[in-house]
Amino acid sequence: MANRLWHGEFPMDHETWCDLMVSDFPAPGSMPVLPADYLGRYHHGQRATIAAYVRAAGRDAWLAPPTDPARRSGPWPSGRTWYLASRFLAAIDAVSPGNRVLQGAALAGLVGDQALPFMEYREALNLPDPEDILKDPRRFVLPDRVDRAYAVCYALAGAVINNNTPPRWEAAMIALGVACRKNADIPAAAARTLCDQRNRPEGVMKLPEECRPFYELMQTAKLVPRD
Repeated sequence: MANRLWHGEFPMDHETWCDLMVSDFPAPGSMPVLPADYLGRYHHGQRATIAAYVRAAGRDAWLAPPTDPARRSGPWPSGRTWYLASRFLAAIDAVSPGNRVLQGAALAGLVGDQALPFMEYREALNLPDPEDILKDPRRFVLPDRVDRAYAVCYALAGAVINNNTPPRWEAAMIALGVACRKNADIPAAAARTLCDQRNRPEGVMKLPEECRPFYELMQTAKLVPRD
């Protein structure tokens, strides 16, 4: 059960607690209201960065139940808590972008000791904005570092899935096709996600010419019709 919850500390001295126990504990003053579309706007970027970090850091960063039974009642990394962290970080981006104090508390209360290494990794990653890539997809250059390459391709696919129109989908596929000139495997993985029927805009059947490097792969996977 502990691995399904966020764990936070709210220090209070016993004198204050006694006073509030008699008078009443006040409700929070000004709680920010999340915009209805916060997941669509911010979640894909957080998911992509977390996926890149876990891929680079290894399995222990993804699933590491503490050996001490007492510590298992607190925060520790798992597939579940990383996903919850991606949603929490998206919410913080929506109401208080760049707030490292909130980000640190959100992460520490979910993934425990992995919070600090993740934040350091994210700052060093320096990913391009997927929206900039979609505006000029033929100029996309795949990063040399494998984890950065995965992260930017994941983020590109996520940005399109969360706002999926035929022009955006086609622009992403062009960018991924161009990226195949440097490394075919990484862009093809993101392209496969976009070609899935659930993520392909209705009526879009053909891939752009730039996607020729992975035509056969998508056809073999029955994600696009054979010519």
